[in-house]
Amino acid sequence: MLVADDSLRSRAARAVVLFHQRRQLRHAILAALDLEPERLALAERVGAVPVDVAARLAQMAVAELTEDRGADVVIEAVGHPSAFESAIDVVRRGGRVAVVGMYTSESVSVPLGIWWAR
Repeated sequence: MLVADDSLRSRAARAVVLFHQRRQLRHAILAALDLEPERLALAERVGAVPVDVAARLAQMAVAELTEDRGADVVIEAVGHPSAFESAIDVVRRGGRVAVVGMYTSESVSVPLGIWWAR
């Protein structure tokens, strides 16, 4: 997931590059989920698998890439409740979600019982 405004885009690009370098060490898959074609193209240029979430269900795309396991780590960098919910949907059981997106007034209902069981 990449950020939505120009001031933060370079931070997202750096994150993609850093994860790409780490991926080379671990032979991991790096997927970038986004709605914007420009950000998906940027992610692809630095080695990520672009997933257009307007055209594909994020959970199905990540399941396909990870042999139905889910993502080990998800970085939510958008700062929107729907992006957070997508992050929770695509992370594997026992995986990690890092939230670096800026939330100002939104609230997210958290079904802890369901998430705890994952």
